[in-house]
Amino acid sequence: MKCDINGWTSRFEKQNISQHADLTLLTLGSQLYYVFEDSVTAGIRAKEYWMNLAVEDPEEFATIVGEHNIRAWKRGHYAGAGSTQVRSLDDWFDIWLDNPAEQFARYSGEEDQISFTFCSRHMILPNGKIKKYKPIDVDFELLNLFGFIPTVAYRQH
Repeated sequence: MKCDINGWTSRFEKQNISQHADLTLLTLGSQLYYVFEDSVTAGIRAKEYWMNLAVEDPEEFATIVGEHNIRAWKRGHYAGAGSTQVRSLDDWFDIWLDNPAEQFARYSGEEDQISFTFCSRHMILPNGKIKKYKPIDVDFELLNLFGFIPTVAYRQH
């Protein structure tokens, strides 16, 4: 199968797909991408990551986000870990819904569009004739490989 990410086409096989922390990764050569069904799903997963970190490892969360920001939010003041300031921790979690690339696209900081096609498959028979294989339903194969149909990718490295 081939995938196209913003005009760059690469072949991949099932072994190029992996899971990490319940997220789907696609490795293409030396490049690693998080792939999602759409931007909305990616935003939800980014928000869930930060909410889970706050509950499961509050010390690490406070170190990353900044204790001064957490104190300011508790008082209802504007503060922010990052480029946007908000008035509460819940508002800060919601920022991730609109900007999942900040969480997942550590290499480029941008969301990439991804599409898939199957490689043309044929076989040359001993008599010189070409035998073509029947077309494959790409969506069906993507559901089998990923469990969903990816439309966005975020380059990790």
